[in-house]
Amino acid sequence: MFLHRLFQLRLLLLLGVYIGRIEEDGFRPSIEGAQLIRAVINVIEINDEETWDWIRGFEIKTNSETRGYVIIKNKEDTLGTGKVINGKIWNYTPKERRIKSLTKKLINQ
Repeated sequence: MFLHRLFQLRLLLLLGVYIGRIEEDGFRPSIEGAQLIRAVINVIEINDEETWDWIRGFEIKTNSETRGYVIIKNKEDTLGTGKVINGKIWNYTPKERRIKSLTKKLINQ
């Protein structure tokens, strides 16, 4: 299974799909990379209230023991990646992908 997944990732790289970047302190997946990897480790599940803050680009607090780069999910949806530093998940969603004008009132209508 691991070799099959590795082959799939190598194929994506050959096709030019950006799945992330290797940083000094670990692998930082892109949003697409996080969705393709379907990781089961370094995943933090956030609730609906935290999701509102996340998609607008804010950092969120966490009690998770996980450190470093993480994949953020809400239920079955992969929302992106962040980095846990001192009890906060720093949002690594690019600014152009954040939804600044989103309000709960607009969505609930």
